[in-house]
Amino acid sequence: MTKLKLPFTFLVLFLLSHTLFAQVELVAEQDHLRNLTFKSINSSEIPQTIRLEFAELTNLKSLEGNVIFLVAEPGMRKLIELQSIYSNEKTSFRYNTQLYKGLVDPAFDRDFQYLIPLNPAKQVDMRPLKSAQPQSSSSEIYTGVLFLVDEQTAVKCPRKGIISALQMDQKESENTLDNFEKENFIEVYHEDGTFTRLSGLAPNSALVALGETVFPGQDLAESGFNFSEKKHHVKMIQSRWETSTEGVTWVNYPVKLFTNNGSVISDQPEMNLSFSHPTELITAEMSKKEIKKMK
Repeated sequence: MTKLKLPFTFLVLFLLSHTLFAQVELVAEQDHLRNLTFKSINSSEIPQTIRLEFAELTNLKSLEGNVIFLVAEPGMRKLIELQSIYSNEKTSFRYNTQLYKGLVDPAFDRDFQYLIPLNPAKQVDMRPLKSAQPQSSSSEIYTGVLFLVDEQTAVKCPRKGIISALQMDQKESENTLDNFEKENFIEVYHEDGTFTRLSGLAPNSALVALGETVFPGQDLAESGFNFSEKKHHVKMIQSRWETSTEGVTWVNYPVKLFTNNGSVISDQPEMNLSFSHPTELITAEMSKKEIKKMK
């Protein structure tokens, strides 16, 4: 929690710089009317959501309430202005912050079709990945989908986005089937605020870099070996932030996938899927300039 008090005789323009995490800095500035402006400096490649909670406001008022979710776009951006009530009295404030990567409660299209993230020349088997709920040992929740192929192949981008995280220096291990954090992965942030993580990749096979814009069907890496199945594989996990009565939660959810026989849902098992990467899906989220460059 950060607290700042200012006497009315002391006018400053730069008041406070508070680093929330390594990637985002929160800056407070005061003008000649003693109104207080919060700005963000986001050094990452994707938007970050800041939960700002004012525990105390003295001679300042927030027109948006005392608990606010604000989006810090990359670079420096104005977030919110607190209005001074009396220009000749001191001001003070205390606040708490919480940072979330991407957007909280993103407005996404549940019917959007994703590409299967492998070489279309291959047939694949598909199995949903599920884990036991912490509150119940008898029920399971969806965590992602597993694609299996007979031999090593290129891992493709399932939709347009920005590389927001990657880890590619882990050795392949027989014990990492359900331990995503110890696997090689590439994470893609999408413009609608959702994320895709492609996990279980071959070590040091990344063909992209952090912050790079990637397009559907683009080669990202190579598939890793699945020791339990004796096949090559990739795991695909779609995630988003979701608010509820319990607060903000990181949620994994199933998506529609394009196949040659119509769309399938990633939480259902399928065998010997044949698929393609049609141009209309590749260009669905591309700008006119990007489409022209591709052609």
